Amino acid sequence: MHTPGFGCTFINVEFMKEIRKGFESTWIFKCKMCNLLTTILSETKKLEYIPINKAITNGTCAIGIGYTQLAELSASIDIPCMSPNTYIKLTDILSEDIKVIAWNVMKLAGIEEKQLALEAGDVDIDGIPMCPVVADGQ
Repeated sequence: MHTPGFGCTFINVEFMKEIRKGFESTWIFKCKMCNLLTTILSETKKLEYIPINKAITNGTCAIGIGYTQLAELSASIDIPCMSPNTYIKLTDILSEDIKVIAWNVMKLAGIEEKQLALEAGDVDIDGIPMCPVVADGQ
């Protein structure tokens, strides 16, 4: 937990409080010997990990449930749920992320279709690449 300055160990540490932000928690401990405050986080802050609140919001969207069902699930397993405002904020962020990613994927698909049309010689009289669509009339 901390460098023992006065011969203190984990036994000398006292829990002070928990700070919750949705499903993420921060625990504050204080050493009774040296008064050093130590903070422990429930998750690491690394870019390669999706934060728990964002991951849960993403999961609710993926399986087709909303905040009410999330709150009921959390209550049934006795885990405090995030606030509705936090959920809405994260849903807005998720929606924007999906929009940006979808747009980027569509641009890449357009570039690929253009390249395939050029390679196949599918261009109009002005040299603009075309993607032929074949329908069977039904």
